[in-house]
Amino acid sequence: MSTVLVVDDDDSILRLISEIMKKEGYDVLQAEDGNEACQQFLKKPCDLVITDLIMPNKEGLELIQELK
Repeated sequence: MSTVLVVDDDDSILRLISEIMKKEGYDVLQAEDGNEACQQFLKKPCDLVITDLIMPNKEGLELIQELK
């Protein structure tokens, strides 16, 4: 099963995207900001990261660069 990391500081969007991905058969991890996402990714690398761009602590573009 493929793993998706969903990152968004808006809880309703985080839950919505996560639920959609779960219904499509993905294993879903969640994070509320870029720092938490990096920690999640180090614990369990993902096949896909879906991220918001504007977030506190670490923005989406910073996250993408770091995970690359």
